[in-house]
Amino acid sequence: GLVLDELTARISGQEVRVSGLLPLEQERLILLRDDPWFYLRQMGNGKVEIPDADLSQWTTLAPSALAPSGRLQMSLQVAPGGMIDGAMYLKGAALRPIGPLGALQDITAEVRFEGRRITIKSVEAQTGGRPVELKGDAQWLESGQPRFDLSLRGKNLPLIRQTGLLLRGDVDLKLQTDDDGMSWVRGSVGLRDGLFLVDLESLRPSSGGGGSVSGRPPYFSVTEKPFADWRLDIAVKGNDFLRMETPVFSGRASADFQLSGTLREPRAIGEAVVTEGLVKLPFATFNVTEGWV
Repeated sequence: GLVLDELTARISGQEVRVSGLLPLEQERLILLRDDPWFYLRQMGNGKVEIPDADLSQWTTLAPSALAPSGRLQMSLQVAPGGMIDGAMYLKGAALRPIGPLGALQDITAEVRFEGRRITIKSVEAQTGGRPVELKGDAQWLESGQPRFDLSLRGKNLPLIRQTGLLLRGDVDLKLQTDDDGMSWVRGSVGLRDGLFLVDLESLRPSSGGGGSVSGRPPYFSVTEKPFADWRLDIAVKGNDFLRMETPVFSGRASADFQLSGTLREPRAIGEAVVTEGLVKLPFATFNVTEGWV
């Protein structure tokens, strides 16, 4: 076989150490020619270590996901059949915004690898100055198909912060893979402390309800793989959570929506109810006693 006693390399200045053994059995060499990665996964035995890497130097490896901060320590033992054992530690890492949940900062994590299972012992992070916690595990089947069972929780998180629209909420979400291999984001988002200052006309979909996905309710679209194909089943509710102040209307609103579809093509079905308000016209002001969309 091929024995790698020790290899030390630097990737963007960060040290990586590798050692291992790859059997070269004559009757299996055709597999090495036809599918090298499968052969390595099924036959390889080795160790990968990252003593202390500066993640800001690796941002270009995943520019859509990684922000330039944090440190990584990792030690993994790889066994035949794609089995992995070891641990990974993160400190001060950050992710770029994914969909409406915003960026995650100051990520501290301990992740354990056991066979084909990855267990998140603890992941704590900050988004908009509020703590958020991720727990659970993920598995990789022999086919390479991932299976998730993760939960994300946080209180009073900033969901939207843009000109004319501020929105916070309590998030209780689960990412789970069903028996058919489809990954679902399920759970609830409790809306609170919203402020709406933009023109109501800007919320109208383009002619015929078409236009870009991000231009239709719920006004976001995640195109990065694998997130784009994850399916949605999320209850979004808020009682008198939104204060609206526009040139022609001021008041408060509640919402009761169900998010479905996928992260690439999300759909919001439900209603927004005006619980109180004033319609301000040049010739008169009207009290609103009831209204809904």
